[in-house]
Amino acid sequence: MEGREAEIEAFDRLIARTKRQAAERGMLLSGLRGVGKTVLLNNFAAQAERHDWFVVQIEAQPSPQGRMATRQKLARAIDGGARRL
Repeated sequence: MEGREAEIEAFDRLIARTKRQAAERGMLLSGLRGVGKTVLLNNFAAQAERHDWFVVQIEAQPSPQGRMATRQKLARAIDGGARRL
């Protein structure tokens, strides 16, 4: 991905460190609309799945209703993923 090599390399390191069970911090992506965050996240999801990670994609909303909806979506995704194992 053009211009996103640093983020992709950081995610590669995160995967490698996690496989070694080394402590790792997560990643935070931010930016204006249209700069490619979703494309990058989709790339990360594909990378993670290639390494047998369980991937859940959720778009959260910062409201009480949004938090409840996020919890419900996450619970359904985890339940579905657990059933596939």
